[in-house]
Amino acid sequence: MYYINKQHGTTFFSLILTAIGLFLLSCTACQSGKIKEEPPSNLLEQKTFESLLTELYLIEGDVRFHLRSEHFDSLRMRTTAEINGIYQKYNIDHQQFMENYAYYMQDIDLSEKIMQNIVNQLNERQSKEETKEKATAKEKDSLATKIDTALIEKLSPLKFFNHTKR
Repeated sequence: MYYINKQHGTTFFSLILTAIGLFLLSCTACQSGKIKEEPPSNLLEQKTFESLLTELYLIEGDVRFHLRSEHFDSLRMRTTAEINGIYQKYNIDHQQFMENYAYYMQDIDLSEKIMQNIVNQLNERQSKEETKEKATAKEKDSLATKIDTALIEKLSPLKFFNHTKR
């Protein structure tokens, strides 16, 4: 679905953090205070809602990155399919998502906490991905060293002369 790679990981997370920052700014400008509305009947737990939003922000970042490199129609179809997949994963539809979103975002303090938790989740994912990339690179380097050593031993002129003199 979406991935983080070294080539565009930094840009990707910069876009995500910018989007979250703009969102928080707009929330602060529009409202203040505590939750006023009753929770929807299908309210997701806060942690579940945060995970859902994290996945949606990852898709948004991926779309922003690929917007210039792909055809708009195919990008829109792929994105729609990914978002619908996330809704299915959390067993909700778009209407339920919007109700949960409106509920959690009406309290500025809570919405800021949720957004900070999302930033933390994204940073954790990036850190895990970087650790995985380093381990893979180290493994490749180790394998290349073993191959080089074995090749050098086979092609070593001293071994060749020692072998032929016997």
